[in-house]
Amino acid sequence: MDFREFSALYDNPTGNGPIARLSRLDIKGLRSLLGISQAKMSKLYGIPKRTIEDWESGVRTPPNYLVKLMAFTIVFEKGAAIMAADTLLEITGQESGIVIHENGDMLICNWASISGLPRMDPFGYAPMGMNEKLIVEEGPEEIPDIGKWLDNHTHNILYDFNGDYPQLWGCPGKLYPVSGVTVIAPDGWN
Repeated sequence: MDFREFSALYDNPTGNGPIARLSRLDIKGLRSLLGISQAKMSKLYGIPKRTIEDWESGVRTPPNYLVKLMAFTIVFEKGAAIMAADTLLEITGQESGIVIHENGDMLICNWASISGLPRMDPFGYAPMGMNEKLIVEEGPEEIPDIGKWLDNHTHNILYDFNGDYPQLWGCPGKLYPVSGVTVIAPDGWN
């Protein structure tokens, strides 16, 4: 990757390239995406482990160049499919869909408005149980029939704002692993 390609990822006109987005995360989030321990990060970047502990606990702030270097490493190693975003709308391009937590709890809701989603953060961005910054762990997976997919996965409907659950059979969509939950954006939904 030459400098122009790097610059396009980091300094694009909107400031929303994968490196710019990842640079908004904290050190612990970046380290987690790299899949390394504090000790390994210490060796990899030549930083005392105590300094890393201080950054992660908020005692000290890491230099911006290091955060950018870690973001670049993630994009280089894992590809641009991994990104950080503020909203599910930003990730999926849709205002509504399905959020399934690891325990199977499922929300069918409008995640772009305060009225359509229970127990949200103060700005209405993250459905209950999700982090402030949303991390897309892989690119989207096409699902030909969401209902059939649900038949093969444990789920418990906690919230269905418009009673859309029966309409999911025969409906295609895209699945996004986001911050430890499964987000499904049905095709044709806003």
